[in-house]
Amino acid sequence: MALTRLGLNQAINLATNVTGTLATGNGGTGATSFSPGKVLQVVAATNHTGSTSTSTRYADTGLTANITPSSTSNKVMVLVNITLSCNYGQELSNQSDLGGLKLVRGSTDILEPTSDKRLGIFTGSNNPISTHVISLSKLDSPSSTSAVTYKVQYSSRNSGKSIRFNGYSGTSTIQLMEISA
Repeated sequence: MALTRLGLNQAINLATNVTGTLATGNGGTGATSFSPGKVLQVVAATNHTGSTSTSTRYADTGLTANITPSSTSNKVMVLVNITLSCNYGQELSNQSDLGGLKLVRGSTDILEPTSDKRLGIFTGSNNPISTHVISLSKLDSPSSTSAVTYKVQYSSRNSGKSIRFNGYSGTSTIQLMEISA
């Protein structure tokens, strides 16, 4: 690269005479373009607040995060770790399905359990209090450059029986990663 020494009172047109990339030490990425599959941004949220539901209808857990994709063709990888607890294992047979989870973008279900493949937690008949950390992941295509909200919902699978989100001092997390297309 050739260097030019500017004398006193000389000007240079930065728009046409400077090319290349801004070094990472000066706040740049060091990249001139982004190839597919690169992580462009990461957003994370943590929830320590517990809540309990006895309803078989899905309710918000309060675990939510927002991301604004830079292109409509980019994808968002959603990674969730959720703590769910129950205290009614003695009333059910071993490996009974106790609770359900789903992942929602805005008001659209993007990871919704079906009747034969529902996500859930399980407990045996000799385990009166059972706490489980459940991991969910979804590579989503929001097709948006506006802020997108992702949230987790939960439900009891047995009417009148309680399921606890972040019960017994649990913590749940959600991470959103924008992936270049």
